[in-house]
Amino acid sequence: MKKRFIILIIILITLISLTSCGNVMTIKQARKQIIKALGYIPEEEHVDLNIVGKYGKGIVIDLSFGDKDTGSYYTIEDIEIPLYNSMSVINYFVDGKLYILQDAYYLGYIVKEDVYDIRDKYLENKSDIKMDYPLVDPNPRLKRCIHEANDWEIKAATCVEVGKKTLSCKKCKKELESVDLYIESHDYVNGKCTYCKEKEYAYIDTYKETPEKMIHFLGGYQLGENEAYVWLEEDIRGVIEPRYYEKLINIDDLAFIMSSKVTIKVYYDINSSSKISTVSSLEEAYNKGIINKNILIDIQKELNKKNIVGNYIYENYSYKDVTTRYPRNVYLKLGDFLQDKIDCEKTYNNLVKMSCPIYGPSVDFYGKYNEYYVGM
Repeated sequence: MKKRFIILIIILITLISLTSCGNVMTIKQARKQIIKALGYIPEEEHVDLNIVGKYGKGIVIDLSFGDKDTGSYYTIEDIEIPLYNSMSVINYFVDGKLYILQDAYYLGYIVKEDVYDIRDKYLENKSDIKMDYPLVDPNPRLKRCIHEANDWEIKAATCVEVGKKTLSCKKCKKELESVDLYIESHDYVNGKCTYCKEKEYAYIDTYKETPEKMIHFLGGYQLGENEAYVWLEEDIRGVIEPRYYEKLINIDDLAFIMSSKVTIKVYYDINSSSKISTVSSLEEAYNKGIINKNILIDIQKELNKKNIVGNYIYENYSYKDVTTRYPRNVYLKLGDFLQDKIDCEKTYNNLVKMSCPIYGPSVDFYGKYNEYYVGM
């Protein structure tokens, strides 16, 4: 009876052992699955593939390309991992998919303690991992959360306060993304803003001083005590065969497309002799409160309505300051296209799901132009 009991115990231990071994992936099996996910055999592509270790549910792998160079780092938050080559890649393999290590961290497959351990392995090997580490998680008791995003929580912007959009995980409540929302324009009713009570500005359609290099008068505005006159001017100072020939000026969520030799100037502060004495850029005047967002929108509409910048670029197309990288009609239509940003909803949309299959990156959507979607 005693002998039979001992045999039974041995059989049970053997069965448990066999079952456990079946659930543990070997280095050979892991490499086979990783190569399948890569879609190519590394050795044939002159790429070194090595396993850095198991972390959580997945495996970290190193792909090294070419000869060694110096000063290459892969950074996650404030942790720098030295790389063998600037083309080298650290991936995370889980459920048959490969993620860049940073995406794996963002999605919650690995945590900061894992990143420190990975970094230490690269430091020990002087950034060149030439071996496969055992598939044993060094941090098995760490709580890792594979994030699942809630809907965006929105604190709306007003005419005096920036708003905010926040994306958090349903399970662990960690903040995944936060985005500032631009200040909105004033909502005027009976000459006053319904929110901040600022008086509505008055439009002045004449000007008292003509700058020598003025291309076009964009409008005069009286806002409280201030009078401001806005011009489109040629600005050739310091511009000698510039590398980039077009510039995009962003103020809040408003976009102004300019040639490198064209600028918007604001003249304000009328002195005793009725001459305009102070000159600033459009952005400076806005930040100083000389003009407000509603005036910015009027200026942009004026630019787009008459296509001032586009016509200037068209007429000066053969000059050195105007690039030939795009056809003329692109310049002529770009101002109108960027105007669409004002009219579309000022929201961040998950348009593309690239390496983040759960909720994707947030995209600031500008609109559609000639079959292309444009955003940041």
